[in-house]
Amino acid sequence: MCEGMERNGRRLQIDDPFIIVIGDIHGHLSKMLKIWSQLEITLGSAMEDTPVVFLGDFCDRGPDTRGTLDWLISLKATRPRTYFIAGNHDFAFAAFLGVLPSPAGFSFRSTWENDQPKKEVRKARLVDWTQRRGGIDAFASEAMGRRLP
Repeated sequence: MCEGMERNGRRLQIDDPFIIVIGDIHGHLSKMLKIWSQLEITLGSAMEDTPVVFLGDFCDRGPDTRGTLDWLISLKATRPRTYFIAGNHDFAFAAFLGVLPSPAGFSFRSTWENDQPKKEVRKARLVDWTQRRGGIDAFASEAMGRRLP
C-alpha cells in the first residue's frame, strides 16, 4: 500500500464497495465540478465515505489551473479519504516554481521551451501563482507527502 494512502486515518481497503478514480483534470475546473456533482447525485450519502483518488495532471492546458488546485486543496480538507498522485504536468509545474528539483541531467524547462504561443499566458499565470505560494506549497506538500521549506 502506498504510504500516502494510509496517512490520513482510514486507508484504502480491499473491501471498500468501490473507489472513485479521476485523472487528467488539466485545469478544467468547470468540467470537474460537473463530474463531481453527478457523483454526488448518483452516490448520495455513500459519497461521504467513498475513497477518491485523483491521478495527476491537475494543471496545464485548461483555463483554470489555480481554481482547480484551490478546489482540490479545499476538498482534501473536508474529505479525509481523498488522495492525490502527482502526474508529469504537476511535477513539471512544481519544478518550474522551484518547489521540486529537476532530476539529474534533465530540465523540465525543455518540455515547455518550444511552446512559444502559450508562453506569455503561462508566464502571467505563474507569476500570479508565485504571489499565492501558500496554495501551491500546500498542494505540493500533499501531493509529495512531505512538508516544503
